[in-house]
Amino acid sequence: MLALTQAQQGVLRALTAYRREHGQSPSQQELGDALGLSKQAVSKHMRALELRGAIVQGYGMRRSARPVAQ
Repeated sequence: MLALTQAQQGVLRALTAYRREHGQSPSQQELGDALGLSKQAVSKHMRALELRGAIVQGYGMRRSARPVAQ
């Protein structure tokens, strides 16, 4: 996995914590609200996390992002 920016690390931590607490992934809106980011910014971070191998997402499926086990 490639190095992550601080913002990407924050998104990944929030995603992981939400999944642990709720048993499913958060929506991009929920992540944005929790982190004070726009939905568009969250989308860009999620795509970067996927390209870096930190998460996997199912396209066309809501709440499908999940961290990759390390």
